[in-house]
Amino acid sequence: MPHHPALIRLALALMALCYTQLALATPLLVSSIRPLHIITQELAGDYATSELLLPPSVSPHLYQLKPSDRSLLQRADRVFWIGPELERFLVKPLALLSPSQPIALLYAEGIKTIDSNEEHDHQGHDHQGVDPHIWLNIDNVRVIAQRIADELIAIDPAHRAQYTKNLQRFIDKLTQLDQQAASRLKPLKAKGYVLLHDGYSHFEERYGLRRLAAFSLSPDRKPGARHLLAIRRLLDSGSVVCVFREPQYQPAVLASIVGTRSIKQGLLDPLASQAMDYASFYQQFSQAFERCLSVSDL
Repeated sequence: MPHHPALIRLALALMALCYTQLALATPLLVSSIRPLHIITQELAGDYATSELLLPPSVSPHLYQLKPSDRSLLQRADRVFWIGPELERFLVKPLALLSPSQPIALLYAEGIKTIDSNEEHDHQGHDHQGVDPHIWLNIDNVRVIAQRIADELIAIDPAHRAQYTKNLQRFIDKLTQLDQQAASRLKPLKAKGYVLLHDGYSHFEERYGLRRLAAFSLSPDRKPGARHLLAIRRLLDSGSVVCVFREPQYQPAVLASIVGTRSIKQGLLDPLASQAMDYASFYQQFSQAFERCLSVSDL
């Protein structure tokens, strides 16, 4: 049977049209930070496109949107973010979107919040408002995952069964992660440590860890002279087992204050810059505490 070029061209055009329609039908999900992104990826699977707004090496406290970021937000079916307490730079851009697009997860029903001002006053300073690092509490992650799955089902009901299955698989893993972290960290509750900035209340409260101080309340707020003096005295007291830094910040003040003191230093990565999924992130995060608080050799 002879091949007719016109028919071949028509068939190719129809195939291209079908592929285009399928691409347009695939939901586009944008997550502000990598912890939300890796959760969204696990829930969406192959049925939706998940994009990350902020590079994992950049802090949401200090980020400024690029034109390409604004374009991505405009095209998104849903934008998942924590809320203005963490991503202040998103408040105005998200206000320009359709009301159904931005989902501020800090305000999802069932999210546990911690008022830093009431519960975490350290070394003569306090942190106004809530600690927005809600993805460090397993119970909150269950709520976050459920909310993201609900939004996926709302915009793509044809794949409800797949999203529901992915959600259940994800939540089942959370229980195991929580049990492992609790077991590993239980012997270390009496060990005192100092943080680079005050942003781990959700994790600390869940496992009863003993934070003694933080260099600053937030990475965009420099510590005062009196506070730094108090930190130096604390480091000289012998009660500090570990000082934690973060890959997103390398302030010279930390190195200068720790100096030659024989204090273990650890690395905490709350933005999951090296993790491929939430399970590996949470394991790495809890193991960072375990390594620094349990190892006596410097």
